[in-house]
Amino acid sequence: QFRLVLKSMIALYCTYLFLVLGVPAQDQESGRKPVLIRVDDDQQREEEVKPEPDIKKARKAVQIGNFYYKRENYKAAELRYREAVLYGPEWSEGYEKLVKTLETVAQYDEAIQVCHDFLLAVPESGKATDFERRLNALKEKQK
Repeated sequence: QFRLVLKSMIALYCTYLFLVLGVPAQDQESGRKPVLIRVDDDQQREEEVKPEPDIKKARKAVQIGNFYYKRENYKAAELRYREAVLYGPEWSEGYEKLVKTLETVAQYDEAIQVCHDFLLAVPESGKATDFERRLNALKEKQK
């Protein structure tokens, strides 16, 4: 009796999928159930396009990053500061916070790369000398 109830429930679920969601319960040609195909995160990231610069979004990302940084959730803070750099590629605060976070978790190679990225993005900035000093200090720590 339990098997009969179970079979009925499966049949109802398959009918629901087919009628309501438009998902066929089985592939008509092979008789197999369809397989969901997912895009890998790495492949999806490659397809993403750089967002348009938006200083408001960059500032919001820094505020959220600060929230995570104060709570010592450095990975979340790093992600938000990277978002701030995407939205504000010429805004130094996002870079500064990102370098500070990477330095806190001893990821000196990445912090050095962020300093280089800022100097390439905005070489004429008033903060360029600060980033050069920070870059040299990070290279010393790296040794």
